[in-house]
Amino acid sequence: MNTKTIAANWKMHHGPDEARDFLEKLLPNLSTRKKPRILLFPPAISLQTVSAGIEECAEIELGIQNIHWEVEGAFTGEHSAAMAVSVGVRFVLIGHSERRHLFRESDSEVKDKVSTAIAAGLNPVVCVGETREERVQGSTESVIKRQLDSVLAEISVQAPKDMLLAYEPVWAIGTGMLPEAHEIEEAHSLIRNRMREKIGQEASLSTQILYGGSVNANNSEDLLKLKNVDGLLIGGASLDPLSFSKIIESAVSV
Repeated sequence: MNTKTIAANWKMHHGPDEARDFLEKLLPNLSTRKKPRILLFPPAISLQTVSAGIEECAEIELGIQNIHWEVEGAFTGEHSAAMAVSVGVRFVLIGHSERRHLFRESDSEVKDKVSTAIAAGLNPVVCVGETREERVQGSTESVIKRQLDSVLAEISVQAPKDMLLAYEPVWAIGTGMLPEAHEIEEAHSLIRNRMREKIGQEASLSTQILYGGSVNANNSEDLLKLKNVDGLLIGGASLDPLSFSKIIESAVSV
């Protein structure tokens, strides 16, 4: 738990050429000091390029932004967990707010993806979080518990070696709006306590909880100092190698 995790979700940005250029600029900027664990989630079309580019950098690991819950089949445009593993992927984002709200993914679908990922040897990074309306209504706790409960039983049964959770309030993603420090700490404490209640103290303490939502190089160090914040899930600020390298450096100093 001492080593922070810094995860970059490029979303629908950086094709193979841009991904190669990003790595060529990022890698020389990484300090020779002890680094945090770095996860890169490029679009699927750039996975092989990134996999080859980070081959000599043990601190950087590869993730995929989405998988289908079926092993194979007639699912045009989708990618299986096995396909991801075959190009060196170790992590998968599941339940990201954009998948839940733009693509209407249900808690049941999120659960099925978690199950499929673990069975294939992938480590799920499960995202939970409330909308602005849900926070105003006082539903933050019930929303997070519902989203967590849909996957914790599956996690308890299959016991992945390196699962992560990410709290990402939907209203903070890409808006520049950051929750108050106490709101983030309350949400992360809620997540850890719920894990302890449902699947035990050991799993609760060993699972890193990341924060995501309007993270940038100016606020990353302060965010990483908050209670139960074990790392960051970064969107827009991870697209620029200089900005991203500054965030990585902030994790070293915490």
